Amino acid sequence: LSPDLEDWIWQDNRNFIQDNNIFDHTYFNFMCQMVQFLPTTLSKEPDVAADDITLMSARLATAFFLETFIHAKEKLNIVQWVEVLTKQLDSSAPACRWFLDHMAVDSHWPVTIFLKCNIATIRQMFHRLVIHVIQKLRPGDSSQYLLPWLPADQGDFPDQGQRTKIGGRSPITRFVRTLLHLLETGTAKPHLKHLTELFSFLLDFAKLGDQEAEFLLSVQAITTCVEFYLKTCGNSNSAQIGRAHV
Repeated sequence: LSPDLEDWIWQDNRNFIQDNNIFDHTYFNFMCQMVQFLPTTLSKEPDVAADDITLMSARLATAFFLETFIHAKEKLNIVQWVEVLTKQLDSSAPACRWFLDHMAVDSHWPVTIFLKCNIATIRQMFHRLVIHVIQKLRPGDSSQYLLPWLPADQGDFPDQGQRTKIGGRSPITRFVRTLLHLLETGTAKPHLKHLTELFSFLLDFAKLGDQEAEFLLSVQAITTCVEFYLKTCGNSNSAQIGRAHV
């Protein structure tokens, strides 16, 4: 047996054993109990900041659910996990901001779930979760959607330089711009079969209110979506069909 083949076999066996340990329901139940009940015990200590514990618990629950749980073949208790995660985010506005900001800086979760995941129910769950978080933050953030650009100071239509700055003050708009960037750069192109939830999210975001619609218009979201659709068409006939739909 060659050394290279032997190393490959051992590595494959180690990965198999590790996966069995990680995707074990006992471990899943342990994590669920830890993120639900452990913070309530720690927050009683006088030298522990309750807000920090809540934030750490929400970050752990979110990372575990999106990085590990949804990749299991048998997703037992997924409804319970979604409820736990929603409750964690509901109890902490800083956790909601961290969730959106994390995805604005690192698009791994949106790419993995919105684009690469072939299970529609998981994509729909992620869609609803993000909309829920945005609704949680919206009352305090909607007035900041266009900042640092101000229409009253710069006129009704921002130029290209001003447009790149719009939405920099809110984690909501920073996240939405990340999704639009996936369309602009062509990152979403290889995953056309899985884009329903991404476009549904943009539509639901626009329906939240006038501020959301104004933000999308200011950053030319409609143009981005149309150009993505037309560039994806492989021939002139498809492009003509796309223009007719528009």
